[in-house]
Amino acid sequence: MNIAILTASDPDQNVGGVELYIKELTNALKKDGHKIDVISPKKKIGGHLSLTWTTLRFCLTSHDLSSYDLVISNSHSLRLITKTKRVVSIFHGSGLQRFFTDKKAYFSPFTYVDAAFEVLDLILTERIVCINERLKKFLTKIENESKMHVIYPGVDTEQFKPKKRTQETAKKILFVGRLTKSKGFADLVDALNYLPQEYSLIAVGGDEVKEVPRIKYAGKISHENLPAYYNICDVFCLPSRSEGTPLTLLEAMACGCPVVATPVGGIPEIVTYDAGILTPVGKPKKLAESIIEAAKKDRVRVRNTALKYSWRQIARTIIEVGR
Repeated sequence: MNIAILTASDPDQNVGGVELYIKELTNALKKDGHKIDVISPKKKIGGHLSLTWTTLRFCLTSHDLSSYDLVISNSHSLRLITKTKRVVSIFHGSGLQRFFTDKKAYFSPFTYVDAAFEVLDLILTERIVCINERLKKFLTKIENESKMHVIYPGVDTEQFKPKKRTQETAKKILFVGRLTKSKGFADLVDALNYLPQEYSLIAVGGDEVKEVPRIKYAGKISHENLPAYYNICDVFCLPSRSEGTPLTLLEAMACGCPVVATPVGGIPEIVTYDAGILTPVGKPKKLAESIIEAAKKDRVRVRNTALKYSWRQIARTIIEVGR
């Protein structure tokens, strides 16, 4: 098939969850013989204002997508440039959901613009993919459930796979992401106070800063080098306060690394008992107990849990939705 993938950002410039999703989906579709064009405003995005203005201007420009057999949209605003009915819209999250549930959040004027685009996308598109059941449940309050399909993000199980590990007494915990309150990083640091001394933390993401006892700040690591970190660690921890369906959890599981995460967003849908443990939000002591328990998990069973999320299978399922 001749497929266009729409994105509001530049996958070559940004390294966020959506950009990684698009990159991996594109690679998986190409492996199955599809011809892929990734279409974006082609300008480095430097913030919410720039992003919204650039995509608005892009939408007002003429773009003929009629030659494509299928359009896969990852942007509510760019969905408006498609005249063909053969469109699959991927909902990675919902600004509307945050708008109605997070009363303390600051909303700029562009929040309302984004909300309008999201509603239009829901109404205009006949094939909608939600990245988890929780998101689908919210969106069905606005639009017909019959047009919605839950397809979880995937993981490259050839890139992220177990490697031989040396037996060590020391236990390593891995964190990958922004070192922010929303990601629960402070809770994880506090949890170290409740863990035996043989436990230490490796933090990947953000700037490389001076190390403190029991914490190694690795700074930004390329996606290609992440498997080595998942393999040397005993537990991967993501104690977030809000999430979608994090790719990092699937990557850790594919490497056989047990996971500890909070039951937010789509996390409870992918973290099973064989793969890891769910722990309450904002409870460092309970988090520490969960880390100790997760370290005992069988790494083969953890790996097997992730195999059903292979990108090749995810890509083929999306194609079936689009037919």
